[in-house]
Amino acid sequence: MGKKKSFSLVLKILIVGLSASIILVAVLYYVNKTEENIVQKDDPQPEKQYNYEELVGDYKEDVISILDNFDGNYTVLQQKFINLVVPSGFQNFHLNIVVSLDSIVYNNNQALAKIRLEEVAKNNPWAKEILQKVILGLE
Repeated sequence: MGKKKSFSLVLKILIVGLSASIILVAVLYYVNKTEENIVQKDDPQPEKQYNYEELVGDYKEDVISILDNFDGNYTVLQQKFINLVVPSGFQNFHLNIVVSLDSIVYNNNQALAKIRLEEVAKNNPWAKEILQKVILGLE
């Protein structure tokens, strides 16, 4: 009878140990899958990598498009410029346009804005022609 109790006790220990092992493996598997999902959600596919020339080209196209579609609303124009991504080397150009528009939108100082925009146009031949549309609107 002692052997039977001992065998029964060993069998119960094995069953409990096996059950605990299965549960542990299941929990570890679940945690691992959850971490992989979190990493995938937090780390979306990287956006297209641009080189500097592409950024400059895209920026110039955006500026020309924004100015070409200017409808006389300086507030909207300023917001469109504020929303642009500016490549290095164009920060002064961009800032001068935004500050010029700020002179109009917040200070109603069209004369100052005109002077600033004329200076920007003079120093940036690629944008000179299209900036004239905004400058002429200030006269």
